[in-house]
Amino acid sequence: MKLILVSHGHLAKGMKNTLEMIVGHQDNVIALSAYGEENNDFKTIVTREIESNSHQPIVILTDILGGSVNTELSKMVIQYEDVFLITGMNLSLALTLVTYAGTFDVKNISRIVAESQKSIIFMNQAIQQASEEEEL
Repeated sequence: MKLILVSHGHLAKGMKNTLEMIVGHQDNVIALSAYGEENNDFKTIVTREIESNSHQPIVILTDILGGSVNTELSKMVIQYEDVFLITGMNLSLALTLVTYAGTFDVKNISRIVAESQKSIIFMNQAIQQASEEEEL
């Protein structure tokens, strides 16, 4: 599996850096900062990566639903087989994707996304609830 992180600004590069702090260097992960000085044509770079890695699934992780990055890359899902697009980039999701040893298909990726959504917690509420449970 090839993981392509794409975001507005430097979020994708920061995500890759943090990811590699935890799991070590990842040759199968690339990060693109769209609309910056270096990756103005992120769509061409993503297309090149997809075409040069056609022997493996490609997972593209973008920063925000409805953003121009995600909108542009949505076309890749229709154009290429074994290309999966997920939006709402977070570290839990990226870690799960790079450490996952199973088959990358719609069913498994849907499960991975659902699990990563559980890692988004409003801590004030969780702490309050734990405090109240302790008092009982």
